Formats: sequence, structure tokens, C-alpha cells
Amino acid sequence: SLSILRPRSILSGARTRRPSIPSYDQRGHGPVIRAAAWNLAAAIALGAFGAHGLKGRISEQGMEWFKTGHSYHMWVAVAWLAVALLAPSRLPHRAVGGLILAGTLFFSGSLYTMAITEIRILGAITPIGGVIWIGTFLWLGTILGKRSDEDRERGTP
Repeated sequence: SLSILRPRSILSGARTRRPSIPSYDQRGHGPVIRAAAWNLAAAIALGAFGAHGLKGRISEQGMEWFKTGHSYHMWVAVAWLAVALLAPSRLPHRAVGGLILAGTLFFSGSLYTMAITEIRILGAITPIGGVIWIGTFLWLGTILGKRSDEDRERGTP
């Protein structure tokens, strides 16, 4: 029988129960996780579109712009999802998510559009997104670092 594989309490012989862990929705940032996941799905879909739908239809330079926009979009989308899943609920998740999304629209969005339309002036918008991302992740690091220090001082894990 497989009963020897099931954990049992030594004292009572009863099955052990896992502690109840609140769901992400109970912690209040389920919508942010969903938004981060949708952003990641959009990055994956745009990557497939660029690789299969644009190949041979736009210039080599346009393809490079598209690849750059996509690469940054993917990395930031993965980072946003990780933050949404792993960061404590005290974090201002909606503000962080909003800034990451704004950075994505300015940075990757301008590169995607520039790749397809060849309107080079859009390149002037791209650095705005980069600055938003950099500022957001520096702010995020500061918040998480400060809270980690506060937790350590209180003796909280």
C-alpha cells in the first residue's frame, strides 16, 4: 500500500495538514499578477508575430528595432511577474505595475511601431520608457531593501 508514503503525525498517527497560505487574491494583488501575466503573454505573441509575420516584410533595421523592443519587453515582463508573485503584499504593486506598463509602451511600443512604419522620430520616445523602467526598478529595490532591513530589525523573516 502507498500509505507509508503519506506523512503522518508521530504523536497522533493522523495526517499532517499544510498550513493555510492566503491566495494572491486574498493578499490583494491578484489583478496585478493577472496584468503581469497578460503583459508576458503579449510579449510572447509579439515575438511570434515578429519572427513569422514580419520576416521579409520589413527592413533589416526594422527587424533589429523590433527584436530590441521584444527582448526588453520579455525581460521586463518576466521581472514584473516575478515581483507580482514574490514581493510582499505591502509593496505598492499597482504603482509598480503601472510604471512598468508605461515603460513598456514607451520603450517597446515605440520600437515596435518604428520597426513597422519606419518613422524614425519615434526613436526619440524610446529612452523615456527606458528611464521609466530604470527608475521603477531602482525605486522597487529601495522599497524592498528598506522593508527587508525593517523586518530584520523586528526579527520578522
